[in-house]
Amino acid sequence: MEAQALQNQVLAGNSGGLGYHAPVFMRRGLSIFISMALLVCISGCKHYEARELSAGKQLDQLESRTLEHPGLTSFLETNSPATLERTRFGQWDLDSLTWAAIYFHPSIQVAWAQWQVAAAAVKTAGGRLNPTMTVTPEYNFTPSGGASPWLPAVNFDIPIETAGKRNHRIEHARNLAEAARLNLGTAAWQVRKDQ
Repeated sequence: MEAQALQNQVLAGNSGGLGYHAPVFMRRGLSIFISMALLVCISGCKHYEARELSAGKQLDQLESRTLEHPGLTSFLETNSPATLERTRFGQWDLDSLTWAAIYFHPSIQVAWAQWQVAAAAVKTAGGRLNPTMTVTPEYNFTPSGGASPWLPAVNFDIPIETAGKRNHRIEHARNLAEAARLNLGTAAWQVRKDQ
């Protein structure tokens, strides 16, 4: 009779002080579940790559801004081939110097970077929301037969967007990208006006 009672306690998860807490298959299943949960959590992480900021490198880049800069040549080739032909013979007039000012001016570079950020925001606006999983402790006020009152509670949240929210978010991001593109044109006009 006593052996039957002990067997029932072990099968119910109560060790009865024998140092045996749960059947092997339950412990193995829990370890597999925890491993899978960690794998899912780690796969969603983005690795940060730090880049060194070097004042000397920045100074070299600033000092390399000359009228013979290869980037300026390709910029003129794309935007104003006639100006490029004049500058190859050393004839820098107001129009060609204005193109050079547009290429090198910091406000143009800032407006360009803002446009690139806004264009990237269009891609991120189209992303779907990630499901989440949370594990929290739960307390059972009526534990049965010597079992621990503490239980792990696992919650899965799967967000569902309705009423075209994703499309509205994408459209809003596209409008901001278009505004940033127009701001780039405005900055270029401001540079030309100030010359």
